[in-house]
Amino acid sequence: MNYRLMRTGEEEAVNQCIASSGYYLPVDVGRLGGLTLVAEDNGKIVACIWCAISGEIAFCDYLAVSREYTHTGVGIYLQIRLRRVLKELGVRVIKFWVHRANAEALKMHEKFGSLLEENYVLGAYIIGDTHGV
Repeated sequence: MNYRLMRTGEEEAVNQCIASSGYYLPVDVGRLGGLTLVAEDNGKIVACIWCAISGEIAFCDYLAVSREYTHTGVGIYLQIRLRRVLKELGVRVIKFWVHRANAEALKMHEKFGSLLEENYVLGAYIIGDTHGV
């Protein structure tokens, strides 16, 4: 398994990895900016995580592991590598979003000593939706 930054031209493979996890709507990582770390096995991207960095804080999302690679430790090793990369960039705090239904991810974050913030709810607006405005 090779853990590294996403390369130019790999956006579609990363998008497919994210979609295969079953937890995210379709996304185009090529338009997100920030950095994307991937896990690659025999030339295939099997896991990824995306982060936006603002000063000493990184906001991470799209931690996705292809279904055939779940329960193999890939997500854990990807997190370890991500922490090293972010530390080298001067990041001191990592914030992340996890679906409440994703018990595996919540368990993993708790093992890493994450503080889960119960008081926050992530919402979204769809541009062009004028309902109630």
